[in-house]
Amino acid sequence: MDEILVFAKKYILEAQEVMSRQANKRQKDVDYEIGDMVFLNSRNIKTQRPSKKLDDKMLGPFKIIANVGRAFWLELSRTMLIHNVFHPSLLQKAATDPLPGQKQTPSPAIIVNNQEE
Repeated sequence: MDEILVFAKKYILEAQEVMSRQANKRQKDVDYEIGDMVFLNSRNIKTQRPSKKLDDKMLGPFKIIANVGRAFWLELSRTMLIHNVFHPSLLQKAATDPLPGQKQTPSPAIIVNNQEE
């Protein structure tokens, strides 16, 4: 009976290692830090635009305030009535060095429920 238990534990540990390697294969290290400016993917955010296809793909830039586990807490405008903690897969680092002579302007305000954000 002890041999069967040792055998089962051994193969369970091997299976866990294989699954861990497979799960972490496509994960990339997050290189965001507090104070960085990032764009937020708008795929899960509802707006007043009649067509999602014609809506902005990325919103922002927004400042990262803190880390919450693997997620990040963003400084959103007060009128955006959504939770302000997002997974890193929804964020994209904003360019800090535009081309010479190019000015970075934030995207225009979003209108949600007839209120500007």
